[in-house]
Amino acid sequence: MDSRVSMSGWMRGLVCASLVATLASLSAPPDVREAPVVEPVAATQLARLGFAEGPQLLYQSDADLARELDAMKAAGASWVRMLTSWSMIEPRQGQFDWAATDRLVNYATARGMKVLGLVTYTPGWARYRQWSGFEGRPADEDVFAEFAQTAAERYRGRVNTWEVWNEPNLWFFYFPGVDANSFAQIQKATYTAIKSSVPEATVLGPGLANANNVSAVSRSPITFLTSLYALGVGPYMDGIALHPYTYPYTPIDPANTTWDNVADAYAVMSANGDAGKKIWITEYGAPTGTASQNVTDAQQATILGSFLTHTATVPYLGPVFLYSLRDSGTDPSKTEQNFGVLNYDFSPKAGYQAVKNYVTAGGR
Repeated sequence: MDSRVSMSGWMRGLVCASLVATLASLSAPPDVREAPVVEPVAATQLARLGFAEGPQLLYQSDADLARELDAMKAAGASWVRMLTSWSMIEPRQGQFDWAATDRLVNYATARGMKVLGLVTYTPGWARYRQWSGFEGRPADEDVFAEFAQTAAERYRGRVNTWEVWNEPNLWFFYFPGVDANSFAQIQKATYTAIKSSVPEATVLGPGLANANNVSAVSRSPITFLTSLYALGVGPYMDGIALHPYTYPYTPIDPANTTWDNVADAYAVMSANGDAGKKIWITEYGAPTGTASQNVTDAQQATILGSFLTHTATVPYLGPVFLYSLRDSGTDPSKTEQNFGVLNYDFSPKAGYQAVKNYVTAGGR
């Protein structure tokens, strides 16, 4: 399996237990019932641009979080993707701590940004076979769906779009192995639960990674999506989410093959009567640094510029999210630390300027 195209950005977000302890120091929950209504997704490419990050976006100082969101806005982004991890919010049954996500929603909405909630992962007390990995799938889809419903109710009017699970077509995000049948039940239960409380919410399918078909280790996004439709999941997805990383190539480079997954996924949707739904690109990026699969700063700028220009021409695409705004570390030899368009110290890479140039040029 080619890890360059099958392993997505969330591998850089494995959570340390020490991070969870910082929740108590964050601000008190807001009264979400008084929150302003999130505007509908606009049709223009500029209004569809967002950034995605792992848990580091949640667990940093107030000043750094504000600085990151301000940098997103300055680059032209209207969206931010928020990890809403069940394993982190309810680590013990019945004991919730929403402080980190409350703070991010507060800061984002104060800046006029829309929030995409990624509801995912399972605390130890609710995991299938008590699997040790925090990404393990739930033992009971209805219990996970209840958590998702609680999150949607809490942020009603401010987080109006939810992505159900992160990359269940890869084993390390769906321990103990890829299983479309079990995930189909999760998608159906979660969609139904959210819609029962917040009928106006948009509920997407899972963010699917580029991958090959390797037993229970991984499934290609097209194979997995085809299976979901065969299992009757179509009516339980308001849109599809993909993570079609192409580095070191641009989406239109003839040497690249993984971008074909986008058109192929839309063909599956169309064949199943869902041609009117959108594909959301909820992760896309390219890591800089010295690792063999990383790219130069100049290459990152070219890849991201090409991605933005190309996706603006595809009518069935919804919002697109760059992974990520800021590097999660300072070691240039670590691929997972270097997807940002800003360095860890907030200094800009060429990729950040490429995004700004695209926006300044009016999305061309």
